[in-house]
Amino acid sequence: MIFRFTGIILVFTLLCLSACSNNDNVYNVNNITANIEVVDKTKPERGEKGESWIHVIYLEGTNKKVMKLKVENKNIWNLIEINRSYTATFTQDNLGEYQLHEITPF
Repeated sequence: MIFRFTGIILVFTLLCLSACSNNDNVYNVNNITANIEVVDKTKPERGEKGESWIHVIYLEGTNKKVMKLKVENKNIWNLIEINRSYTATFTQDNLGEYQLHEITPF
C-alpha cells in the first residue's frame, strides 16, 4: 500500500514538473534535401582539432546558393569528391550553420 501511494505521489510530481518546464533552449531546425555540387572541401591541418566542411552550390528556386556544410564523420568527408553532384540532406540551426546528415551520389 505504501509503495502504491509513493508511486502515485512520484508520478504526480513528475507531471507537475514537466508541465512547468522551460523550452527556451530548444533549437528550431530546418531540414533541407537538395541536389548539390561540391566545389571545395576544408578540414583542419594535421594535428589540429577542428571541423571538416564541404563547400557546395545548390539551386534555391532559380538562384544558385553557395554555402558550407559541416561534416561530422571524417570517413564520409574523405569519400566526397570535388566537382561531383550529390543528393544531400542537411539541417540549418538557429545560428545559421548547416550540418550534413545524408549524402548520395547523383
